[in-house]
Amino acid sequence: MTRVSFIRVTPLTFYLLVLTLYGSLMTLTSLTPKPTEPSTTHTTHYQDHDPLTLLSDRAKRSVDNNKYVCMDSDVALNPSNCTIYSFGIGYDVTFDDQMSYFGCELHMFDPTINQSRLMSVLQPRQHFYHLGLDATTYNKTFVWRNEAEGDDLPDDIVVGDFDTWDHIRAHLHHQNTPVHYLKIDIEGYEWRILEELGSKGRLAGVQQLAIELHTSVIINYPEEKVLEILMWFWRKLEVLHRQGFLRAAYQPTLVEESMYTVPGNTSYRIPTCFELLYLRRGPVY
Repeated sequence: MTRVSFIRVTPLTFYLLVLTLYGSLMTLTSLTPKPTEPSTTHTTHYQDHDPLTLLSDRAKRSVDNNKYVCMDSDVALNPSNCTIYSFGIGYDVTFDDQMSYFGCELHMFDPTINQSRLMSVLQPRQHFYHLGLDATTYNKTFVWRNEAEGDDLPDDIVVGDFDTWDHIRAHLHHQNTPVHYLKIDIEGYEWRILEELGSKGRLAGVQQLAIELHTSVIINYPEEKVLEILMWFWRKLEVLHRQGFLRAAYQPTLVEESMYTVPGNTSYRIPTCFELLYLRRGPVY
């Protein structure tokens, strides 16, 4: 007699499977511009001279730094009038360099790095601030271990400041300056600032929002708590929808330590870190 095996499907398992299917469908979203769009000439020129694609694809290709830029006419960036805020740089400025080559004004923020190392490589139209984005104002010390073999250099100790969206805008005298493209890659801090950003028209003028989301905390939580946490994340994202942002692209970050094993099916794993691109195309309510 043939033995039939059944997989236990809990509400959490079903939710995660649906979430994964949704993510797979999102990867099919095409942001490729039509041949008649004015960006095509620039894109083609850049692709001929550099292995990194600027527009209509990803502006970065390392596993943690894919950034989509949509060139559809209703949200396309205008090289002669384009302001970008880029939160979370590290020492990889590929995205920022490519967008400044395109003609945009780049305002780059990262409180965790040694700013002297970055200031020496800034391109025209790039401005760096040793600031991080959060819901409150404070400072924090970061210690970067020097692990190079045979290298006796001391650890790199960095003291960084964090501030709110409104204070940062005021510091730059940008209260009336629209931000056309907002990039947020702040390693989990995004959940602390989404509610603030989505209120009182703070994102007015933003046409595209690229954000890396981190939900890996579910890996260490008991199964009965995971669905509750995922729903909390989902509700946080709904604030963007109420501001007229619609999801246009989804790209998972496939890193071993951030994969979640679905309860009831140990061979099935899903990513807990992923990139989303939002476009302002919906109603504000």
